[in-house]
Amino acid sequence: MTTPVSTRSINCGYGSDPGRKRKHNEDSYAVLMRNDLNGLLDGILLVSDGMGGAGGGDTASRMVAQGIPAEVIHQVSSGLTNFEEILRESILSVNQQVFRERDRSPKLHSMGATCVCCLLNGDQMTYSNVGDSRIYLLRSGKLTQLTDDHSHVWEEVKAGRMSREMAQNAPMRNVITRAMGLADTVKPDIESFTLQESDIVMLCSDGLTTEVPENEIERILASNGSPQSAANILIQAALAHGGSDNVTVVVMHYGYVSEIEVDDTSTEKEIFPCVMNGLKKPGNSRISWGVTLTSILFVIAIACAIGVIFQKLKEKPPVITKDTAKPAPPALPKQISYNSKPVLVNKGPFSPFVLQNTPNGNLILANSTGQMEMFTPGGTSLGALAQGDLYAPKIEMKGLTLPDVVFDKAGDRLQIDCHAKAILEINPAGVLVNSTIGLGMLKQPTRILTLPSDGLYVLDGGRLLMFTVDTKREQ
Repeated sequence: MTTPVSTRSINCGYGSDPGRKRKHNEDSYAVLMRNDLNGLLDGILLVSDGMGGAGGGDTASRMVAQGIPAEVIHQVSSGLTNFEEILRESILSVNQQVFRERDRSPKLHSMGATCVCCLLNGDQMTYSNVGDSRIYLLRSGKLTQLTDDHSHVWEEVKAGRMSREMAQNAPMRNVITRAMGLADTVKPDIESFTLQESDIVMLCSDGLTTEVPENEIERILASNGSPQSAANILIQAALAHGGSDNVTVVVMHYGYVSEIEVDDTSTEKEIFPCVMNGLKKPGNSRISWGVTLTSILFVIAIACAIGVIFQKLKEKPPVITKDTAKPAPPALPKQISYNSKPVLVNKGPFSPFVLQNTPNGNLILANSTGQMEMFTPGGTSLGALAQGDLYAPKIEMKGLTLPDVVFDKAGDRLQIDCHAKAILEINPAGVLVNSTIGLGMLKQPTRILTLPSDGLYVLDGGRLLMFTVDTKREQ
């Protein structure tokens, strides 16, 4: 086994807060340094954001934060040295553990978790991501996001259909497309790179990034020589901006990191001056008496002005507060409710791999040999498609990446629950609103599709089914 050689010191700061609007904290984190790891590695850093609320989000994130480091330690102790493979196998193993735990307890039926993790070995950092928690690198004063969010809006940003600013305020910004424990397998993003002297690495849950702009995060990381101070101030910044979610931050300094002076007009000083002032370096305690009288008169004048203003405020409180002055969030579209019992559209048999729609609302399916065929929304065949046709790409029967996820026009996420053999409906706020679509009636759901007509189509064991809209239950 190759023993890591630490050529630079590694210092970490970390913290977590439930936020101002959540009753409990579903985030978990792990910070293990060389001494904790018996010299096997220089460090393991991890942040996990649980989802599912009372359905076990805190359980899922705790399993991830405890399980992945344990799996990594076990594999490194066994003599393995490919850290990308070590991290990948550890994530896959813990994902199965979370998935099985969901199966064991009905109370944990909707749980899942994000995960960002870093393995530190000398000057090499191997990192992974599942979900929308993030890892950032601050190098030479410039902040770079290392991970890609596994979310609906991030896919829109990568496709050029949405700017990062638009994604920050989009109603569906909390809808993620990949998470730990939702299926018996998961696909993590894994990368490695070489650290440089004075690099700063930050792991965080989306409770930070949905509240605090990246330019502000950059300034806070750059202007704090202590990683713990940076972590504390970042959490306070998220709370000052609203604290709408749990927030967890882990900050790592590689080597000597000097504090960069920040302009006095920086946003963080305006938002939470008490925190910034509390971290100022102590100045010279001796007073220059040549300016004492001027200073005293100036302080008296300021005190008098503050007294007058305070008296005015007591007489007539302000009508507009900080909260009421904020613009109202955009209204979400009316939620669509689906009937739990499916309608048989076409008994097939169809391949479980293909369920697509055309611009005019027709459906594309494939038979068990891979021959493409077009159907009306009602299930009537319009004929087979030639291999070279626009809607007839060649398909390869290699297996499925589950669970399949789509979005309806109200912004709700519809997702296959592999273990319950049902469809989950999750609103744009990330709340599970229906877990009984097809429950007890589906055999082997593999693909789902929504159309502008509001129908929800499901490929199930070779059959094409449709769940119609329950107009009586629409909200």
